[in-house]
Amino acid sequence: MAALIGVPVGWLLGTAWRTKRWWWGWLAFWLVLDARPPKGLPVVAGVFLLALVTWPPVWGFLRARGGKGGSVAKRRNGETPPPGRGGGRGGLVSWGAEPAPRRWAVRELVPHGPLPRWRLRWHPIPLTSETLGYVTAVVGSGGVGKSYLLLWLGIAAVVGLRWLEVPVAKVRSVLYCDAELDLETQKERGWQIARGLGLRRPPGPCHWWQLPWAWIRPWGLHYHQLGHSLATEEGREELARAAARCRAELVLLDSLTIGAGGAGLSDPNAWNAVLSGLEALGVPVVLIDHTPASGEKMVGSFMKQAKVRSMLLLSLDKRSGVVTAEHGKSNFGPMRGEIRFRPVFQHFEPGAAAKPLVRFDVVDAEGQPVPPTGGPAKPGKRWAKRERLVLDAYTARGRAGAVPKEIAEELGPALGARAEADVREATKKLAGAQPPALVPVGKVAPRGPNGGRPAVRYVAAGLDAGVDAVAQAEALLRERSPHPGGAGGTAG
Repeated sequence: MAALIGVPVGWLLGTAWRTKRWWWGWLAFWLVLDARPPKGLPVVAGVFLLALVTWPPVWGFLRARGGKGGSVAKRRNGETPPPGRGGGRGGLVSWGAEPAPRRWAVRELVPHGPLPRWRLRWHPIPLTSETLGYVTAVVGSGGVGKSYLLLWLGIAAVVGLRWLEVPVAKVRSVLYCDAELDLETQKERGWQIARGLGLRRPPGPCHWWQLPWAWIRPWGLHYHQLGHSLATEEGREELARAAARCRAELVLLDSLTIGAGGAGLSDPNAWNAVLSGLEALGVPVVLIDHTPASGEKMVGSFMKQAKVRSMLLLSLDKRSGVVTAEHGKSNFGPMRGEIRFRPVFQHFEPGAAAKPLVRFDVVDAEGQPVPPTGGPAKPGKRWAKRERLVLDAYTARGRAGAVPKEIAEELGPALGARAEADVREATKKLAGAQPPALVPVGKVAPRGPNGGRPAVRYVAAGLDAGVDAVAQAEALLRERSPHPGGAGGTAG
C-alpha cells in the first residue's frame, strides 16, 4: 500500500520542485492524509519515506534524460557537466581484455555510442543502465537534398538496405524528428523514396490489425514534429519522450540550427547543452545542418563541429547535378573516400499510370552510374515459367527497359494468342512482388494518330540505378518514331 502511494507522490514532489509549483507538495500531503485508512500513520510515514527515496524522479521516461540529473540553467553557464555524460568513471586502461570492435549504424560513417554502463543507485530498483549515443552530422547548403537523404537513411535502416552504397545495420524502429516541415510532406517524400528503392510503400504498420502489436513492439519509420526548441529543457524532454515512446534505435533530426531556435549561433555553452542532450538519448543521432557561405563547416559555433563524432560535407555541382559527400570528420574509424551521387526526381502528370519516385544514383568520378551491389534481380524458383520468361525479356532490354506491349510482341510465338494479356498479368505480378523484380521508370506516349493512354516503361530491378534522362529520351524517341528504321527504331 505504501509503495503504491509513495511512488506517484515522489514523482509529484519531484515535478513540483522542477516546475516550481510548490503547492503540488501540499496538495499531495493533504490527499494522503485525507485518504489514510484507520491507524494509517505507518502508511503515511511509509509514503513520505518512499517519496524521499524516489525524489527527484529518476525514471528516464519521466525525466527524459536517461536517468541523469542536473539543472539546465546551471549547465548552460558551465558550472556543472553537460547532461548525459554520467558521473566520474575511472579505471585502468590495461585492465581486462581488449574491447570489442565498435558498432556502426552505417559502416564507418555513423557510430554507436559506448557500451551501456551499469551502476547502483539509492532507489527501490537499485541497478540502472547509463547509455550514451553519438551524433553524426550531414552538412550542406540548401538544395542539395539533405532531407531526402535523411529519409532515405531511415527507410534503409528499417529495411536493411544500403545507403550511398554503404552497409546499414538493420534496426526495428527509427524516429524522424522534423523542425522544418510537416507530416504530410514527409509522408509524400517517404512514398517517393520507397518507390525509388523498389519498395511498394514505406516500412511500418499500414493496417489497423497491425496497430496493437505495433504499440507493444513499435517498428517502422516514425515521425515527430518538434514543438519546442532543443535549446530549452522542454524541447529536449519532448524529443526524449518521442524516442522512448517508439523505442527508437536511430534518431534523425531535421535540422539542428532550426530545431534549436533561440540558441545564439556563436554561443558554445548553448550548443554544448543541445548536443549533449542528443547524446543522452542513448542511440545514434544523425542530424542535418547548414553551411555558411564558405561551405567548409557547420554554421555557427565551433562547439557544433567539436561535439559531432562524424561529419559528411555535401557540395553540389550545378552543371552535372552530382553531389559530392566528403567525409570531413571521423573520431572512431578511417576517413572514407568521396562519395558521389546524383539525385533523380521523376515526377509525372496527375492521373498517370507511373507514380513519382525519388532515388539517388551513386556515380563514379566520371559521372557514370556505379552498379548496385548484388546486380540485377535474378529469377528464382518462386516465379512460374511465364513470369521467368517475361522477366528474362525485360532484363535483356537492359537500362532502356520496355513497355508490356513490346515484350508481348517479342514473346508472341512462345505465349500464343493471349501473349499481350499474359505479359500484362506477369508484369503486374513482377512489379508488385516484395521486393519487386520490375521497377517502373517512366511512361511512353502511344503511337498513331488516335492516341490513347500512356504506357508504363519497366526496367528489371537492379538495372534501374543507371536510368537517367538521356536513356528516357532515347526510349521515348524510339516509341514516337513513325519509321521502322528511325532513330533507335527496330527494323520491321
